[in-house]
Amino acid sequence: MRVAVQDRPPEPRPHRPVRAAGAAVEVFEHGDVERSLRALHGAAASARAADERERGVPGLDAVIGIGGAPEGVIVAAGARALGGSMLARFAPQSAGERSRVLAHLGGAGRPAFDGVFDLDALCSTPAELLVAAVTDCEIGIRLPGARAMAAGVRVHWWAAGGRHSGWADLLEAHHSGT
Repeated sequence: MRVAVQDRPPEPRPHRPVRAAGAAVEVFEHGDVERSLRALHGAAASARAADERERGVPGLDAVIGIGGAPEGVIVAAGARALGGSMLARFAPQSAGERSRVLAHLGGAGRPAFDGVFDLDALCSTPAELLVAAVTDCEIGIRLPGARAMAAGVRVHWWAAGGRHSGWADLLEAHHSGT
């Protein structure tokens, strides 16, 4: 098993228990959405394993980290769109963030705040996700960044989801400068 573990406060060296459990660890500071999408693609990694090894980008089976709410929404939509799974809990990094979460929960208060939320709580309806890259990136597939051309710009994007969870495709378009 290969797990990406975010090395950020408040947890010092969070990768140690994961390694102790026998998993290979990829420690990172930023890029939780990219790694989460790589892990979601990991469900089909056996079909891509040789290609990933050739490109030097290993697949991931799980991600442990502290992202913000926008990142959590993107990853939850990706998990729903790809037929994956996700668990999350609130981890505010300041008193202000904690106040905003509690205000958003309305009267639910501390039990809801301290709870673990599954994918149905995070993204309860079918989802679609569209990712376009300005620069080259890896999200379980290589997504080329935008390229300037003599007659415009070539853009690649990756789309997943819709009515059929688990569907994904890499698309390309050329946009002229006119």
